[in-house]
Amino acid sequence: MKSKFRSLIFISSILIGLSSCNNGEVKLTNLGFEKGNFDEWTIDGDAFSISDKVYFGDNNRYYFNEGKYHVIGSLSKKGTLKSKTFKVTNTGHISFLISGSKTNDTYVGVYDAKTHNVLTKTNNLYYDEMLNTDNYLREVLDLSEFINTNVYIKVVDNSDKDYINVDDFIIDIDEDLLTELMIDKNVRLGLDTYDDMIKAANTYIKQNSYKIQAQDRFKYHVTGEIGWINDPNGFSYYNGKIHLFYQHNPYDIKWGPMHWGHVTSTDFVKWNYESVALAPDKEYDYIGAFSGSAVEFNGKYYLVYTGASDGKQVQCLAVSDNGINFTKYEGNPILDEKDLPANTSIKDFRDPKVWVKDGTAYMIVSARNSSNQYSKLLLFKSSNMYDWTYAGRVIANNSNMGEKLGIMFECPDVFELNGKSVVIVSPQSVAGHRNADSNVYIVGDLSYQTGNLENWSYESINEIDNGFDFYAPQTMEMNDGRRIMVAWMASWNRQPIYSSVGFAGAMTFPRELTLIDGHLYQNPVRELSNYYTDSYSNTFTVNANNKLFVPELDGFYQDITIEFTPNNGKTGITVFSDDNGKGMKLYYQNGRVYLERYGVTDGYYSQTELYNVTSSKTKGQSNVKIRLLLDRYSVEVFVDDGYSAITATGFPLNTQSKAYLFSDNTTNVKVIKNNIRID
Repeated sequence: MKSKFRSLIFISSILIGLSSCNNGEVKLTNLGFEKGNFDEWTIDGDAFSISDKVYFGDNNRYYFNEGKYHVIGSLSKKGTLKSKTFKVTNTGHISFLISGSKTNDTYVGVYDAKTHNVLTKTNNLYYDEMLNTDNYLREVLDLSEFINTNVYIKVVDNSDKDYINVDDFIIDIDEDLLTELMIDKNVRLGLDTYDDMIKAANTYIKQNSYKIQAQDRFKYHVTGEIGWINDPNGFSYYNGKIHLFYQHNPYDIKWGPMHWGHVTSTDFVKWNYESVALAPDKEYDYIGAFSGSAVEFNGKYYLVYTGASDGKQVQCLAVSDNGINFTKYEGNPILDEKDLPANTSIKDFRDPKVWVKDGTAYMIVSARNSSNQYSKLLLFKSSNMYDWTYAGRVIANNSNMGEKLGIMFECPDVFELNGKSVVIVSPQSVAGHRNADSNVYIVGDLSYQTGNLENWSYESINEIDNGFDFYAPQTMEMNDGRRIMVAWMASWNRQPIYSSVGFAGAMTFPRELTLIDGHLYQNPVRELSNYYTDSYSNTFTVNANNKLFVPELDGFYQDITIEFTPNNGKTGITVFSDDNGKGMKLYYQNGRVYLERYGVTDGYYSQTELYNVTSSKTKGQSNVKIRLLLDRYSVEVFVDDGYSAITATGFPLNTQSKAYLFSDNTTNVKVIKNNIRID
């Protein structure tokens, strides 16, 4: 409880120190081992060591220690750890964290400093081989009958077949602190939750994420530690790190009360989980802290998000000085009914994306018309992030645009590439679309005077990704100037196929964007090459109407490129394949690249249109190049150096790790492969 009770413990320590000075005792300042050593403790034997480890076990289960340091024991060694003397004061309770210690030969004891008799002792009473092993549980000892007695603590390991870990000894406990400690004890046992929704979510995640086996997770795609995720939020660069937030329900594998999960990285490949950033804990966002964005403005880091309550969606603000802990603005919401232009409904007003241009903050937000079901993208501006004014309508759709722009816009973004403005948006209810909801980009020129997107045409609107599993993309500008995009690797019209393992939803691998002749190219970020191993290249002759097994392509985590001169019929590759060639197929035919995933879904989807994609164009050059990124449940396909893309997920069995080349006519196929290893 160091973080929660730091001030209380500090005050207690001062009181103890004053009392100790009067009695000739030494002030205790290292009861939680936060000095990173055994200062103020006497150690005997070699059973104990100071550790800063956060996880234990193969599944990276959390210790749940407090602060940075704690004490871990040894299974084969013996020893004792003895504290300095202190006086039992206040309510007479002493608390600490304990793990391991399943036998009576390992225990924590409190001893009379004068007689050296043990007043009380305990091992880990809640040790459980399935639930509670090295994860810390809180113990609270009642020594009220010994108030004003001088005592010391002794941690004992008399076993060469058991061990004991300890942390966070707390003394001089008053009634308020005792109540908090008992709550913490029950929370750690799964019998209670914190009133603080962020703390409750963090605790639940740490207590339960280990239940997902490491081999069942993606290796280099962002997911929640447990539970459900959808839209990427707050994708940005701040304070030397890449930040990616996401819509998150940690408590279930289905959409629910939306929190903001948070990961950070320095290279887009390896990510660290941070504290949950936002929770639906205010009247204006109690249904959910919906999607939004992040921006640095005048030295502070802001999250701008949609707060959802009954019949209302409003825009809200949270601010941070460190990029990890956020405080919601007391004046929220920053945009509500009074700020909307005519013919705009507060019921569907969401997904703000904020950026800074020439010292002014701009925000683009999706909004539905109040007079009909169609929608528009609205622009607002601010000089301080708190006070916003309407700046114009960027674009709008109508009944004549349903084939590309659907009905309701979601998750808009605006950025500049190669001197042009690019608007990306995810239209819902797109007529005839395989996913029902789409993802498109529109190239034009955003006028910051009128707020309108100019010099664009309906005919030039293109889908960003032609696959099954790509929605709500969001971009950020890297500190080196690159424009990077990430999206939710799923779609709303079905449950992610791998949900049975304990998590649902993932992000696409981040993509670098370039704009050439008005066409958006996308390729995996270059940092991925730092994780290549076992590089391989070769050219194979694939005989007509045959499939060729390539053992060097075996695996689930790879970057594979095939290149060939097209001829009549199909030429392609099957990945995630069993011995019989049943897997996910990618092939070229007549100017397009096709994907078939029935072999890794086995009838999971009731809609037949969710098995085959038939619409990814090639660039039309003499050779066709198809690049595939494979992770445990996904394939991301980049055609002709990023001219088009297809993203799809599946659920390949453990036996489906092989790859085959195939062609209707004899074809020479060049193969380049790199395994991807994330330690």
